[in-house]
Amino acid sequence: MKRFLMTLVCTSLCFVLLGLMPNHSEAACEKSYVYLLLDTSGSMRGTKHTSVRSSIKQLVNNFKSKLVFGLATFGAAYNQRVAISASAWSTIAVTVDLYPSNESYTRMGDAIYRSGQYLSQLKRNEPNATKNRPYYLVLITDGYPTSDPRNA
Repeated sequence: MKRFLMTLVCTSLCFVLLGLMPNHSEAACEKSYVYLLLDTSGSMRGTKHTSVRSSIKQLVNNFKSKLVFGLATFGAAYNQRVAISASAWSTIAVTVDLYPSNESYTRMGDAIYRSGQYLSQLKRNEPNATKNRPYYLVLITDGYPTSDPRNA
C-alpha cells in the first residue's frame, strides 16, 4: 500500500511538472496553481499519514519558487485549510502535520467537486493578463472512497 501511495504522489508530481514546461508563446505565463487535496480519513493513519505529510512538505519546499500552492483536506467533510497564494507553501509546510487522519468517512467525490468549484471561481476572477495560468488539482489518497449512506 505504501508503494501505491508513493506512486500516486510521484505520478501527481509528474503531472504537475508537465505544466511547468510552457511552449514559447506561453513563456511569460504566470506560475501554475496547485491545489493539494489530502485524504484525512482513518484509512490514512500510521505510515501513510507520516509518509504523505513528509512528501507534501518536501514538494512545497522544493517547488515554492515555481508553483503556487493551496491545501484542502477531506474525510467526513471537505475543509479548505490553506487558500492558494504565493506564501501558502510555508503555511502548508508548518501545518500539514496538524490535520489528523481519523475521520470516519472518505467523501472523495464531494471533495473533488468542491475543489473544482474553488478552482473555477479563482479562474473566473483571474485578470486577463493571467488567464492562461495552468490550474492543477492533486488528489492525495489511498483510493478507498467511503461515504455515509445518508449523505452520499
